[in-house]
Amino acid sequence: MAVNPNAIGIVHPMATMTLDPGRSTFFVKTIGETNPIFTDESAAAEAGYRPLPVPPVELEHTDPCAWITAVGVDLRRILHGEKEFACYSTAYAGESAAAASTSRSDT
Repeated sequence: MAVNPNAIGIVHPMATMTLDPGRSTFFVKTIGETNPIFTDESAAAEAGYRPLPVPPVELEHTDPCAWITAVGVDLRRILHGEKEFACYSTAYAGESAAAASTSRSDT
């Protein structure tokens, strides 16, 4: 399926979310992350973090598929390719954070 050229460059609205510690811990365990800074507050503190740092993927838009549907992509016919994050500071569990995204094609 080719990328709709009208979708490239769309800047999606900023979303604000509270970073849930339970969701973050569940995610890192699910992907097999073994670094204790993501699941153990003592290990995080020893490493200089306050409380648990959150992996960048947690900052993904609150409804990651909404924009895909909005530009007319049939979700049954796509395969996730890759993601890239530009983080400017560490996000922590329990904090509020804002995230925005832009659609692009590398093809």
